[in-house]
Amino acid sequence: MQMHTRTNSLATEIAATAYHIARTIWTLHSAFAEWRAATATADALHKLSNRELNDLGLVRGDIEPMSLTLASRKVR
Repeated sequence: MQMHTRTNSLATEIAATAYHIARTIWTLHSAFAEWRAATATADALHKLSNRELNDLGLVRGDIEPMSLTLASRKVR
């Protein structure tokens, strides 16, 4: 009976470890997706003229903070 308990305990530990690894990979994937979205947003905004940015209520200094905010909303 003791061997059966050890096997179950080992299986539980392996399952828990696999879950934590998968969760870590998903977290990294999400962070990378957010970074890519922020970069794409910033690139698109940098292509706009100052007048176009002004029409949106932005100035060039707003691009980086705005792209990060928009990107985090896209991912989540």
